[in-house]
Amino acid sequence: AILAELPETAVVILSGTESEDEVLAAVEAGALGYLAKSSPREDFIAAIHRVAQGDLWLPAHLARRLLAGPKTDPAPEASPSLTGREREVLDMLARGWSNRRISQECAIAEITVRTHVSHIFGKLGVRNRVEAALHALRSEKPGPSPS
Repeated sequence: AILAELPETAVVILSGTESEDEVLAAVEAGALGYLAKSSPREDFIAAIHRVAQGDLWLPAHLARRLLAGPKTDPAPEASPSLTGREREVLDMLARGWSNRRISQECAIAEITVRTHVSHIFGKLGVRNRVEAALHALRSEKPGPSPS
């Protein structure tokens, strides 16, 4: 409902539970972050800052459980329609990197990164960075996020 009225709003869900179903529902509704009420104070602060920058925030243990997925689900198909640069941007996006950090790493303008992200969303049929990141992580299992 918030995103329907204010689509540019960065939403962080604060919940009393950490069920995969709730996290997925929040992501599908467009939330960029998800925290349990029992999370450490530092996580609240980090989540707000990351999501305000357009990055995703999922506690590591939740992300691992979500990425493992149900044992009966088939693995998502790779996306051969992505260009090499789009795959590179998607991998960085899946690591939670901001557009600014991606632009610095790739030596391209931030507007070019936004264009790549927009193309990635369209090609993958996803609505936000979290859905794109989950798709990438389930499809390709990139390495651990750099510190």
